[in-house]
Amino acid sequence: MGTMIPNSRPWGECTKNGKTIKVVRTSICQGDGEDPLKVEFDQAGETLNVYGESSSVAASSTATIIDYTVGALKEFRLKRIEFSGTNRGVYIVEINSNTQAKKRTYYTRFDDYFDFEELKLNAGDNLKLIVENKSTNMTGDFNANLQGNLRDA
Repeated sequence: MGTMIPNSRPWGECTKNGKTIKVVRTSICQGDGEDPLKVEFDQAGETLNVYGESSSVAASSTATIIDYTVGALKEFRLKRIEFSGTNRGVYIVEINSNTQAKKRTYYTRFDDYFDFEELKLNAGDNLKLIVENKSTNMTGDFNANLQGNLRDA
């Protein structure tokens, strides 16, 4: 029987014919000399990409770029929100009116992203991406993409 070698990586290692090989982390290794178990992962549900934009946001004012509510009998796994704008801005992610994350753009970088690693939102949860145009004298155009996976609850 092979021997599992624990480590902190997302894979494990088994011995095969005296050699150590990488495998998907499991608690099972095949017998020495046998191939490791093959495991394939697939996403359930549908990939969701929601685009939003707000044009001509007045200087020193705020605008909602994305306003998304999870539908009945669904759950949403938020992966990432990418955003950009033509001016300096403060971008705020709110879930059910509570601030979850905040980032700023500046003269050298007018785009960025939030990485949520599949944050779970339940049916009825509301997500907003709000931007504050930090220019004191110019309007700005701002946009964003919300990315995740929508599945049955």
